[in-house]
Amino acid sequence: MKTVMYVDCTRGIASDMFVAALLDCFEDKEAVLRELQLNICNNMSLTVECAKSYERTGLLFTAKDNTYKSVNGINAHCAHSHSDLTDVHSFIDGTTFSQNVKNAAKGVYDIIAQAEAEAHGATVDSVHFHEVGQKRAVACIVCACALVDKLNADRVVFSGINAGYGKVICAHGEVDVPAPATAAILKRGIPHFYIDAVGGELCTPTGAALAKYFASSFVAQTGLSEFADMLPTAAVARGVGLGRRDIGIANGVTVTLAGE
Repeated sequence: MKTVMYVDCTRGIASDMFVAALLDCFEDKEAVLRELQLNICNNMSLTVECAKSYERTGLLFTAKDNTYKSVNGINAHCAHSHSDLTDVHSFIDGTTFSQNVKNAAKGVYDIIAQAEAEAHGATVDSVHFHEVGQKRAVACIVCACALVDKLNADRVVFSGINAGYGKVICAHGEVDVPAPATAAILKRGIPHFYIDAVGGELCTPTGAALAKYFASSFVAQTGLSEFADMLPTAAVARGVGLGRRDIGIANGVTVTLAGE
């Protein structure tokens, strides 16, 4: 039987939310998490916890860089720290995942690098990553690629992405939502929308790049419930990855695996 993976991004998407949703699809989540931890290397710690966002129950995923001090459980990073594509590839090559997973992670970062170059009028080779180049961000991307590979769906279908709206503070100061690199990725054939009642950054550059890389196709729904209505009721597995921010409604990504 062939399987299709449906990814519901009508509440947005970020790499940690996607990892949590994918991980939640497995019956033995702790065993899969241990496998990720064994392979990630690079002095990282991976944790998962059960949580609730309004009516939605799911998982929160955290990748912690042990080379940095933590404040309230969150890594404290220098605001001006940055890395380039070579640094990111070095991190990826430092893991012990399969070559297929490493190639996928590099492919996702190639999308991000091209978007950053476009947004800042630079070349890919000269792009400096800030938030998206931090080790915890790279770890989330690699883990997402590993879990998609492990679930081994024949097709991956993404909903339209709720990008949010308003302003967000990043390393470059205050910018419009979607942020420039995110907007550059979304305009490459990814249907996206926003809802007046739900503001802020709901789609990150890493989330958009994962969607762009893995999507076999997109379903261009522009509402919160339309994509959910088309999902099969007899699913093989379903997982929910939650976001940490209170957006006024349940926040997170839902992944559904079904036969076809």
